Amino acid sequence: DFVRNQDLGFDKNNILIVPTNSDTSLIKHLDAVKNELKRVNGVRAVAGSSTVPGQPSNNLYTQIEMTDGKMSPTNINFNFVDHDFLSTYDIKLLAGRNFLREVKADDTTAVLINETAIKNFGWTPEQAIGKRFRRGRSNGKIIGVVKDFHYRSLHTSVEPLLIALTKGVSRLSIRIEGEDLSASINRLQQKWSELNPHLPFDYSFLDAEFDRQYKADQQLGKVAGVFTGLSIFIGCLGLLGLTSFVVERRTKEIGIRKVLGASVSSVVLLIAQEFLA
Repeated sequence: DFVRNQDLGFDKNNILIVPTNSDTSLIKHLDAVKNELKRVNGVRAVAGSSTVPGQPSNNLYTQIEMTDGKMSPTNINFNFVDHDFLSTYDIKLLAGRNFLREVKADDTTAVLINETAIKNFGWTPEQAIGKRFRRGRSNGKIIGVVKDFHYRSLHTSVEPLLIALTKGVSRLSIRIEGEDLSASINRLQQKWSELNPHLPFDYSFLDAEFDRQYKADQQLGKVAGVFTGLSIFIGCLGLLGLTSFVVERRTKEIGIRKVLGASVSSVVLLIAQEFLA
């Protein structure tokens, strides 16, 4: 119940995950494909990324500027996304800004950092803005701090994360809305066939994929429930047998008490005292 009702820091409902299969034609015309998909009735937003919440993230060697100005080496989780990732998943910003299309430098020189990372580095959200980072040949700065969200299973705590832009997305996240989801999916499938006739529309629901991580927990809960029920049932049988034995042993006493005017409730209380004492 805790896992099912925990605030994940993002909205996982009504999101379809569609793999791109690294299709070069789709990736080359990604913005055009996204715009066409967003025109489909029932589609609210479309985003691309290398991974989606619930899937393993990339752990990469990175150097980050510390408070003293020196570059400190670290291994940190990365997710590579497009400009619409935060808005599609309803992920909140604590400080700074999101990636902007009109700022071309963001494509290669900007990253977002999560709340846990700045706590580990001993920064406030405002102090994190402008800190330099270096990854391979890429150099840039932190432009925003995102509120923590569970990008992996709840079996692990939220770890430091950097989010950078990429054009080579491997998954599209399509947020749909409205009551008739099946109709929206059918329209999406038709549009997808027009845009990418060579690529199948293989989709899954993000919430189903995310919940699949807890299948073992759900099975354990069911087994525990069954054995708990059996334990209660066996306990009740034992109490019933013991009560019958006590009543049979004190039949004459109960009969005398009834003759003398004892009520049913007083007799029941008399017998129950042996179990409650």
